Amino acid sequence: KNTIFESFDMPLDVTPEAIAQQVMRYLEEHPLAYGLMILVDMGSLKAIHRHFDRALSTPVTIINNVSTSMALYVGERILQGHFIEEIARDIARDVPVEYQLYWPKSNKPRAILTTCATGIGVATNLCALLSASIPQALEIDVVACDYAMLANNKTQEPVFMRYDVLAIVGTLDPHIASVPWISLDSLISGEGNHYLMRLFGSLTTPEQVAEINNLLLKNFSLRRVIESVTILDTSKVINHVEQFLLRYEHLAGVTVSNERKVALYVHISCLIERLIRHAGITAWSGQQCPEQELNRLREAFSVIESNYSVKIPTAELGYIHNILTFETELIEQDQQF
Repeated sequence: KNTIFESFDMPLDVTPEAIAQQVMRYLEEHPLAYGLMILVDMGSLKAIHRHFDRALSTPVTIINNVSTSMALYVGERILQGHFIEEIARDIARDVPVEYQLYWPKSNKPRAILTTCATGIGVATNLCALLSASIPQALEIDVVACDYAMLANNKTQEPVFMRYDVLAIVGTLDPHIASVPWISLDSLISGEGNHYLMRLFGSLTTPEQVAEINNLLLKNFSLRRVIESVTILDTSKVINHVEQFLLRYEHLAGVTVSNERKVALYVHISCLIERLIRHAGITAWSGQQCPEQELNRLREAFSVIESNYSVKIPTAELGYIHNILTFETELIEQDQQF
C-alpha cells in the first residue's frame, strides 16, 4: 500500500520561514516526482515561497483552512491519479480557502501530451498506446489532456509548468505554436513517425530508436487506434467508412490516396461517436465547400446516416472536404480533424 498522508506538528505561532524550512527538509528526505500537497490549518500563506532557500525539485501546493473532509477528498483524488494543481483548483472553486502553487524552475520531466476533441477518455486511450511504445528508460511521461483546456489556455495550462513538453499527439490540433503537433492519422500512416524518430534520436541510441519505431507501427495500427477512439463496433465502423469511401470515389470520379483514407477512417470514427453523443461540430471556418461537393458528400454519407440514425451537419462535411482536398502532406500542421 502507498502512504498518502504524513503529519507533522507546528506551533501556533509558527513563522512562514519555519514552514518553508520544513517543506525543504521533507523534500530532501522524500524525493517526489509528481508533487507535494501540504494541508495546513492556519492563515496566510503568501509569504512562504520567499523563504524557499533552495530550488524546488517538484511542484508544491499549500492549502490553508484544512478540514477532515477536505483531507479525505485530497487523498481520494491523489489515489485516482489527479495532479495536485487540479486538486487545489477544484477545492478553491468550492471552498473558501487560500492556496499557493510553486513550480520547479529547471530540470522539469519531459512529456508528450495526447488529446482528442471527442473527450478525455479517448485521449487517455491514446496515452496508453503511446506509453506502450516508449521504453521506460527514456523517462518520458505521456500525459492525457483535455482538448478544450489546451486550445483555450495554450501554454498557460498547468501541464506546461510541470513538464518540458516535447510534442502533442491527437485528433485535433490545439494550435500551440511553440509545441510540435503530430496528428493521429499521420502516426497510423507512418508519416508522423519521422518527427518522433528525430526527437528520440537526440535522446537515445539508434538501436532503441528502431525499437520505438517498431512499437509505434505495432501499436498504432488502424484497427487498434479506432478501438481506442470509439466505443462502437470497430469492424462495423471500418466497413461503413469503406462503403462511404467507395461511394464517394464513384460519385466524384476520383481515387482518394491511401494517406487521406487513413485520415478519414480515424476522423469519421470520431465523427460518428460525436453525433451519437449529440456533440457534433456546428461551426466551420475553413475553406468554402462547393454545393455540388456537399451534395456528393451527403449522398456518400447516407450509408452511415442510416446505419447510425444520425444526421451529419454541414460543418462536419466541411471538415471532410478539407481532408479530401487539402493540398499538402497529411501531417501539415494546419490540417485539422
